[in-house]
Amino acid sequence: MVHNSHMIAAMKTISWPVFTKLIRLCGADQTLTPTYWSSIPMVSLEEGIRCQHVGQAPFYHIKPIWPMPAAGTYPGLAPILLSEYGKDMIIPSGGGMLGHPDGYTAGAQAWQQAIAAAMAGVPIADYARKPENKALRRALEKWGYLERPSTPWLRVAPKFHPKPFKMEG
Repeated sequence: MVHNSHMIAAMKTISWPVFTKLIRLCGADQTLTPTYWSSIPMVSLEEGIRCQHVGQAPFYHIKPIWPMPAAGTYPGLAPILLSEYGKDMIIPSGGGMLGHPDGYTAGAQAWQQAIAAAMAGVPIADYARKPENKALRRALEKWGYLERPSTPWLRVAPKFHPKPFKMEG
């Protein structure tokens, strides 16, 4: 497991996807992956997703690396993380489990319920309203949840969408 905190000093000189490829070449099985949605957003949305792609894409005989979108993740992020990273990832739940208002066990249950909601395609707030999902409801009351903007392009704002143009000549 590679913890990327040692690479923060080089952020201005080398990109995170390059770090991910180097980590993979060195034989790591998993690495903390920067994500735009964390409490420490060190990367753009696209760069975070590229890290996951670099780690999972076919690369000669080199095995894929497990992404771990990290730093301040909590159950309300489960739908976004699963939509961007897929089901083949590790969620280092940390404070999003240990900081649950009803204790560690409820924190683990909240993550399980959030993941179940995302895998079933049910909006997380609707899933949390069910009486049996009290742990998730309490987690959402503490940390909330995000809804990633839906766009036909992987850009959050329309100003970044491609614009038509005419080529002269």
